[in-house]
This record gives sequence, structure tokens and C-alpha cells, in this order.
Amino acid sequence: MEQNVVMLLGSGIFAALAALFSIIAVATPGWSGCHTGIFSCGKYYTATGALLIISIIMLTIIFLCIAMFFRGILSNTADKIKIVVVLLLFLSGIFIVSGYSSPLHDGEVSRIYSYHLAVAAGIFTYISTILFTFYAGHTSVRNI
Repeated sequence: MEQNVVMLLGSGIFAALAALFSIIAVATPGWSGCHTGIFSCGKYYTATGALLIISIIMLTIIFLCIAMFFRGILSNTADKIKIVVVLLLFLSGIFIVSGYSSPLHDGEVSRIYSYHLAVAAGIFTYISTILFTFYAGHTSVRNI
């Protein structure tokens, strides 16, 4: 049982870090020459901002679900909710990866720190996905 709690707690921490880094990446002006924010940088960055905001919303919902599993509000037998959380984590990771790969038209990756924050958010999202998938598999009531 303790292993399940550690996986669930780790998944929640990584999901929260991914959401935090995504929020910081959207809020900071470190996108290749932008000095005011991601939405005022031009047409290349509008899609990046939109995809990161969608992933922030998904990560917030995911974090709330993980917190409800951790506190016992949602029971461990809620297999359909676990599948939805895994799918949302995976989709959120795809949106983050799509978001930070869309503005790479000029190839200047070294000096855009918001890009690196979005990369870290994507990595944390995939780690959270792996941990929650293991948790869902260990606590599943169905034998497939």
C-alpha cells in the first residue's frame, strides 16, 4: 500500500511542477526577442500560448483528481476516472510538446528561457503520466 501512496504523491508533485512551469513559461517574456509576453510576440507564438494554456487547464484538473485520490475522496476502485486522468496527462504532455516546438522557426533555442521551462513542464508531465499509470495498474480492481 505504501508503494501506491508514493507513486500517487510523486505523480501529483510532478503534475503540479509541470503546471507551475507551464504557467511561468506563458507568463514570462523569454520567447526569442519578446519583451512583453507570449501573446504579443507575433503569429508564431499565439499557438504556443494557446496550447500551453490548454495544458495548464488540463494539468489543474489532473492535479485536483490526484489530490482527491490521495485524500480518499475518490476511491481506488474508480477505474474509469483513472483512465481519464491517464488520458488527460498524456494529452497534456502532447499539448506542451506541440506548444514548445511550434515557435522554433529561427533555431535560436539557447537564449529563450521560457522555452526551457516548457520543455521541463513536458518532461514532468510524462514522468507524472508514468507514475500515475503504475498507480492505476496497481490499484485496479479489474483483472484483464
